Amino acid sequence: MNQFKFQPSNFWYKGCCERLFKPLSQQKSRILTLRASKSAAFTLVELLVVITILGVLASIVLVNLSGGRERARDAQRKNDLRQLQTALRMYYNDFQEFPTSSADYRISHEGSQFNWGSRFSINDNVYMSTLPADPLASQRLRYWRDPSDGDLYCLWALLENDSDEQILESQSRCVSVCDQILLTVHQDDRATAPIYVVCSD
Repeated sequence: MNQFKFQPSNFWYKGCCERLFKPLSQQKSRILTLRASKSAAFTLVELLVVITILGVLASIVLVNLSGGRERARDAQRKNDLRQLQTALRMYYNDFQEFPTSSADYRISHEGSQFNWGSRFSINDNVYMSTLPADPLASQRLRYWRDPSDGDLYCLWALLENDSDEQILESQSRCVSVCDQILLTVHQDDRATAPIYVVCSD
């Protein structure tokens, strides 16, 4: 009697087992692929955290940039006032008094007013080729001369950085000349306005 011997090549192994185990191996491969792709992807929470951090960093950078521009404009205002002091001193040397001031606090000479941003000259004497204007269109420099004393004047600008230490220093240095006119012009906010002042020596 011939006995049937199990051979791997028998039809039921190829037809049944290969159909059984081959899909299992393919399924395992797909599971591993899904796990790998899932581990490489960001979750919604992680994305929200990253976006929040980027938003905070962007706001910090914008604040620093804005503060830098304000300080740069304030530095320009201080420099403009110093140059104006030199021009006023040149005028004084020619006329033995500082120029008068208009009702809206501009430099004037014998009734002629000089606009900020215009040429400051008398006859052939040029004291300043261009009078400085405030870097912001919404603000302007101001000049006042004591109507009863041609040796006294006050010149000031509003700074944007109200924590600038030189604000109080400048006001203290010119308090005897400028305090009253500053109270008149800035009566509503005299104590808090960031006024930087220069005055006659």
